[in-house]
Amino acid sequence: MEARRATVSVLYNGVNATGQIARYLNSFQYKDVASGTSDSISLNVNDPDLKWIGPWFPVKGDRLVPTIQTENWDAFGQVQKFPCGTFGVDDFSFKGGPVSMTLEALALPADTSFKTQDRTETFAVAAAAPTAVTNNKVTFVYG
Repeated sequence: MEARRATVSVLYNGVNATGQIARYLNSFQYKDVASGTSDSISLNVNDPDLKWIGPWFPVKGDRLVPTIQTENWDAFGQVQKFPCGTFGVDDFSFKGGPVSMTLEALALPADTSFKTQDRTETFAVAAAAPTAVTNNKVTFVYG
């Protein structure tokens, strides 16, 4: 009988980076919150070849799409996949000798324009309502 196993596959900016990440991965954390804040992920990877601190250097806003896969978890031979969603890199840091990197990302909604587009217009509340409602798909209550 084989032991339970959990692995993570990752699309990084639309490219399957599982092979590049898996061999260096120290830890992966996924926080799925009920409401009030965004889901988040955190990856910690060793960087002995200095690829993450060099040519693979992350950029705030890079997109990650992780999937957790379990094997033999509830039953022998059973394989399950749990897509975590789409995340945008929010923060990253390097430390140590040997070098390691921690990459933190927040969940992005399906329509991410509100996070990726600069909003530069300023309006009075009553005048802004139609534009705000249309652009951000929200309900306006003014009393």
